[in-house]
This record gives sequence, structure tokens and C-alpha cells, in this order.
Amino acid sequence: MAQKGLSIFLAGMGVGVAAAMVVMDDGLRTRLGKGLRAGSQRVTDAVSDPQAAWDAVRNTVVDNGAQALNDATQELKSKINEAAGATRKMAEDAAGKSRDLAHRAGDQMERGAKVLQNV
Repeated sequence: MAQKGLSIFLAGMGVGVAAAMVVMDDGLRTRLGKGLRAGSQRVTDAVSDPQAAWDAVRNTVVDNGAQALNDATQELKSKINEAAGATRKMAEDAAGKSRDLAHRAGDQMERGAKVLQNV
């Protein structure tokens, strides 16, 4: 119970200090007034023309969705290019190893042929 009373007391002190700052500081009072006016104007606009407010919200959502989709597409293209590069490197390595193996097999066959000629 004492904790609840203390938290209410501290909240009241915070509100009091904030109110004193607003009353004492003209710049803060001006910024706070402008902010409240702008917020109330947005609410008034939304209430007076709900279709325009809905259109603004919809446009914002569509734009954000399009940007997110574009970002995801670019990231996917990047991942595909990385995978293609890794696959290309693996294929080149495999081709190099096959070529080396074929050369070694050819060398072995030449040595075997020379041995058979000398016999």
C-alpha cells in the first residue's frame, strides 16, 4: 500500500514540475502549444473529412508496403546473385579438378605405354 501511495505522490510531483516548466519557460510553452494545435488540427481534419483521412492512411500504407516489397526484392536478388556466384565457383573448381585428374590419368597411360614398349 505504501508503494502505491509513493508512486502516486511521485507522479503528482512529476506533473507539478512539468506544469511549472511550461509556465516558466516561454519557448517550451510555445512548442507545446504548437504541438497540441497541430495534433488537434489533424484530429479535426480526420473527423471533418474521413474519406481524405482514410485516403492518406491508405496511401501511406501502400507506399510503405511498396517500399518494403522493393527492399525484400532487392535483398532476394542479392542472395540469388551470391548463390549463383558460389555455384559458379564450385563448378569452376570441379572443372579444374576434373581437368587435373584427366591430365594425371593421361600421364599414367603414357607411362604405361612406354613400359609396354620397352618390354
